[in-house]
Amino acid sequence: MRGFLLDLTYSLRLSRKSPSFTWLAVVCLALGIGVNTSVFSMLNFLFFRPLPVLAPDRLVVLGRDGNQLISWPEYRDLRDRTRLLTGMAASNPTESSLDFDGETHPAAAEAVSLNYPQ
Repeated sequence: MRGFLLDLTYSLRLSRKSPSFTWLAVVCLALGIGVNTSVFSMLNFLFFRPLPVLAPDRLVVLGRDGNQLISWPEYRDLRDRTRLLTGMAASNPTESSLDFDGETHPAAAEAVSLNYPQ
């Protein structure tokens, strides 16, 4: 413990000798911690949060011939006749635009079925 206190007093003496270096080190640490926190928060939001379904490890995406898009009548037919799946939901992601105060802004939109998980 005595060695730690000696190191602490020595570092305080050195920081008083060169306050610009101390300020620069604190700013670099703060920027590094802030950037790291924001990147982790974004990755956590996009990739690490569990999906809002009961068993996300059993979730499948249906498609035909390598294309994930199927028509609404095909979806209804699959939903009504399947015995293999416990439930089905449909989504159709698309690009749209929003008009606000005379300006048009691009927006992502998605049409979903009523049982789509929130």
